[in-house]
Amino acid sequence: MLALFAAAALTLPQASNRETLRAARLADIDFLETTIRATHPEPLRKRAREEWAPRIAALRERAGELSDARFYFELSSLLALLQDGHTRILPPIDGDASRWYPIRFECFDDGVHVLAADTKYEALVGGRVVELGGRPIDEVLAAAAPASPGDNPLGGQSILERLLDSPSLHEALGLGAGGASRISVERPGGERRDADLALPEPGPPPFAGAWPPNWVHAESKPLLRDRDPDRPYFLEYLEPQRALYVRIRRIEQDDKERIVPFCKRMLALGAERAERLVLDLRGNGGGNNYLNQPIVHAVLQSKLDEPGRVFVLIDGGTFSAAQNLASQLERETWALFVGSPTGSSPNHCGDAQRFKLPSSGFLLWCSTVRWQDSDPRDPRRWIYPDFPAPTRYADFAAGRDPALELALACKPEKIEGYDAVLPIAHWQRSTQKDVWPPRR
Repeated sequence: MLALFAAAALTLPQASNRETLRAARLADIDFLETTIRATHPEPLRKRAREEWAPRIAALRERAGELSDARFYFELSSLLALLQDGHTRILPPIDGDASRWYPIRFECFDDGVHVLAADTKYEALVGGRVVELGGRPIDEVLAAAAPASPGDNPLGGQSILERLLDSPSLHEALGLGAGGASRISVERPGGERRDADLALPEPGPPPFAGAWPPNWVHAESKPLLRDRDPDRPYFLEYLEPQRALYVRIRRIEQDDKERIVPFCKRMLALGAERAERLVLDLRGNGGGNNYLNQPIVHAVLQSKLDEPGRVFVLIDGGTFSAAQNLASQLERETWALFVGSPTGSSPNHCGDAQRFKLPSSGFLLWCSTVRWQDSDPRDPRRWIYPDFPAPTRYADFAAGRDPALELALACKPEKIEGYDAVLPIAHWQRSTQKDVWPPRR
């Protein structure tokens, strides 16, 4: 535990400035609390009802003694009490204060891997992260988890893997100081590589838009899901399996083919040739909720909307408007779910509004709307897959997609309660669990 707080001591303000700093910190805390109470549709719900008051009182007491990085971490931990992935705080993402290591991490079931990086860190690409700042990666993830807001653990992990490239997070966890840190990876074949991460130049975070053209990417065979990366959706008929594959990467309009004509084409092709429909919502961070309706209606009108013929691929990146779509498909159709749990809850808060804290400049996103696409009594933190599928780096590198393979091949046995009731009650089916990964 002492190591967790080591970074704070490295950048503590001088005593003469602590009162000024404390006043600035208190202004940020006041702004955050006032904004949450005035803006959030369900402020201080769930865990926050009991823990918010003592936690914020303790933070006020120590406000003038914390480094910028540790203050950010404590604010993020406070917001995590809301268990709302849309309500979170981030370091600055633009201007001179925006500094991010030029590395892209991703969490697989078999560890955290480096998917891409600037050329100066080329030796790390494709490696499984073993240590950050001299500490085992599992220990780092556990220490960072309390400051990773999410509707559920998968959603929090999806957010955390985007923040592992933040110098602020590294410093807050005691992994480095002054923007410097160290990373150790294990390359395929067992070779270990180490690198010092220096304070990067100002720039946007790696998760904001396309990766820079000079970055090196991990070697992998292309997956069907990654085809046409600039388009929010596409479809393809898979002849051997007589299946219609529909990839929905983002919930937004495609100017090349608007959503309604696309859904009509999907419906026509499904009626003409397909015997199975696979909708892929993995990694879909959301968009415009009001574009979901034509998709759901197309499935409802399809001859394929029967038990055992509609499959939806999900994972921890299925979030926001994509969660709304998944929830609506679950409630209205005979869809079965394949992959890993969604990153949002079936009923969740969203439509976040952006604010800037007055003193630190940290960015606060706060939910403004309560979305209820499942039964009002549905307590689930996620949609759990009816058919779990692993996400392993070795499969990614080999161009294998276990979730899609499972959706195309499986012949579902009877799921208790699944075909005995209308879809409106499918949230109660026996496959819906609260523990991930599945117990063996």
